[in-house]
Amino acid sequence: MKPVPSAPLLPSALWQRRRRLYLIAACAVLALGLVTWIWRDESRVLAQHAMTLGPWPAFAALVILPLLGFPLSVLALAAGLRFGLGPALLLTAPAITLHLLFCYIAGRRWLAAPLHRWLARYDFTLPRAPAGESFSVALLVNLVPGPPYAAKTYLLALADIPFRSYFFAGLIANLLGASMAILAGDFLRAMTPLRAVLLLTYVVLISVFCHRLIRQLRPRAPIPPSAGAARD
Repeated sequence: MKPVPSAPLLPSALWQRRRRLYLIAACAVLALGLVTWIWRDESRVLAQHAMTLGPWPAFAALVILPLLGFPLSVLALAAGLRFGLGPALLLTAPAITLHLLFCYIAGRRWLAAPLHRWLARYDFTLPRAPAGESFSVALLVNLVPGPPYAAKTYLLALADIPFRSYFFAGLIANLLGASMAILAGDFLRAMTPLRAVLLLTYVVLISVFCHRLIRQLRPRAPIPPSAGAARD
């Protein structure tokens, strides 16, 4: 016997399913916010403990903890306090590289298919970058403040973005952000008025640069609505 095709969902039934999806998404955001708040409470203790770590344990912490939701900026600050600017950058850059590689492999091999099947139940699809704008979209998402580092990295890995754009946009944007925390940690080891002025100048310059870049990328790299939303 041939399988009987399922009847299309009525608008009311589809809305009920989508309402459940919105509720799940809201609960996920609240849970993520709670986890972030817990990490913030624990970050000072962990940062103090990181001051006693050697290079290899510190590198392991830089690789593992951000993948679990720990703020990369806190770890970068601790690395700057512990090792100074140059060594901390040498530890953080390969750690971010490994984050991007792991999230991309995990997203494409293990998470993408279940997520697509789950979203299809609610007539949703993941947004896709416009043709030729994948690097701009990836860079814009990484630069926008607010969403946690791990969430942005995993979500971009799940999106239909070429690896080269995903990787280099993530590496550039996250190194810029981490460098501010590393420099702050380095200067806090022996803060002087001159160092305070230099740190403030660097943070302002990077912040202004990222802000202007975001403003330029927004009109160039709009993220179109999902196919399901377009049909509505």
